Amino acid sequence: MADSILEAAFADRKPDCARLERFGFSAEGGARLYTERIAGGELELRVLVLADGTVRTEAVDALTGEPYILHLVSGAQGSFVGAVRADYERVLRRIAAECFERDVFKSPVSRRVISYVRGQYGRGLEYLWERKFPGNAVWRRADNGKWFGALLTVSRRKLGIDSDEKTEVIDVRADPESLPALINGTTHFPGYHMNKKHWLTVLLDGSVSAEDIFPLIDKSYALAAGR
Repeated sequence: MADSILEAAFADRKPDCARLERFGFSAEGGARLYTERIAGGELELRVLVLADGTVRTEAVDALTGEPYILHLVSGAQGSFVGAVRADYERVLRRIAAECFERDVFKSPVSRRVISYVRGQYGRGLEYLWERKFPGNAVWRRADNGKWFGALLTVSRRKLGIDSDEKTEVIDVRADPESLPALINGTTHFPGYHMNKKHWLTVLLDGSVSAEDIFPLIDKSYALAAGR
């Protein structure tokens, strides 16, 4: 039986063990377990996070210990089923928000870039359009809130490449004077969804090394310092 609520809550997320513990998860073999009464205390919801980050759930009758599954049946109706379903989603969304990190960008270069920005500038990605554009995120300077970079998942065709394949890219600020020399139409492009006189887009598919992208991030961070 497909659990669309569970899939939606934890899509592209990975658990943070320290945050799971603070939230109230306890060790359960090699996994972590959290329990909470829902539906006015009539059911006990058990949320199990496995070592590989997979999330499993079970709702059981608090008195009999019998499994309850109607909240997972799409056609099931009724006030009690609706209340269970609402509580179930609420708990899972809260756990996802408080105990899990977003894990949208998968390419090795993207991961190295994310790690570099966190280590160099202490900044994590912000998913400002989480529901509408879950594959887009930005970095902002702590002092003035200005963006100095963005990670996006886009179709290559939108960059002028003859392919509908999705790819991860980074947008960074650049000097208008030096920007034209950086653009080559194969790995470096005018800023996607940005001011094309001030932003540069670079592929994160491995065609450009992380070491070559780090200086572009440093320059972008400096350019974002102005008021």
